[in-house]
Amino acid sequence: MNQSFLINRWGLLMGKHWSENRKKYTLGIAAIASLMLLWYGFMMLVGPGVDEDIQTSTYFVGLFVIGCIYASLLFADLADRPKGISYLSTPASHLEKVLCNLFFGVIIFFLSYLAIYYIVTTPMLALSNAVREAKFKAEGNSFTFVKAQLINVFHYGRGNREDMFYMLHLVFFAVQSTFILGSVYFTRFSFIKTVIAVLLVWLFLFLFLAKVLGPMMPDGSYFNGLTNWSLMNNGDGPNKVIMLPKWIESTTTFLFKFGFAPLFWMVTYFRLKEKEI
Repeated sequence: MNQSFLINRWGLLMGKHWSENRKKYTLGIAAIASLMLLWYGFMMLVGPGVDEDIQTSTYFVGLFVIGCIYASLLFADLADRPKGISYLSTPASHLEKVLCNLFFGVIIFFLSYLAIYYIVTTPMLALSNAVREAKFKAEGNSFTFVKAQLINVFHYGRGNREDMFYMLHLVFFAVQSTFILGSVYFTRFSFIKTVIAVLLVWLFLFLFLAKVLGPMMPDGSYFNGLTNWSLMNNGDGPNKVIMLPKWIESTTTFLFKFGFAPLFWMVTYFRLKEKEI
């Protein structure tokens, strides 16, 4: 079998994947929408309603939690021997299988979650504003009632710093990619094992920076990024800053923003090629 990418064969694999999982995906969409409705209803009962902060936390917490759980299930067939053998023996290349799962697990999931969020949030926000306004008028307040606005999940409208919502989306895709990789590496309890593995890696990096690199650096601190180091002057004049070349800073920033997700997707492909059941 040709192990390269063939668009016709990939299309057939996509159709097979959808026919086998459409019921599960439909139930998943209904479950996400129901959870959002229940959460917004609870928020209206306890007081704050569906204000901007509640919308933001609902969107991003749900995106990270649900997205990572779903990512850890993308290669769940590999955990069961008969299903795993059937999956690996499907007449499609490993690249086509990975791209199929990434299409449904990354692109379709994100677009579906985004659509569900706005479909549920918009009417619930209108209901919340109506309830809060009626309560506001019943209390006899003299100042003007300010309605909560529907947030733009791609733009953080406060302050002049780099857009926080934009960065959170980049972090999500990087984190989600680790759970996709974990679903191939860990055949059972992949979500829990991936969480443990990620925490251990972060702990190692923290200890390495604090206990190994930290004592090796001169007195001072990072200044305006990881490629600039401000030396402590000890009262002998203005602080001195050691700066690496600008291209190193630009390259490092680009890789931190956009490099993690493609890297883990690539490792997932090579790991799948080596998978044996």
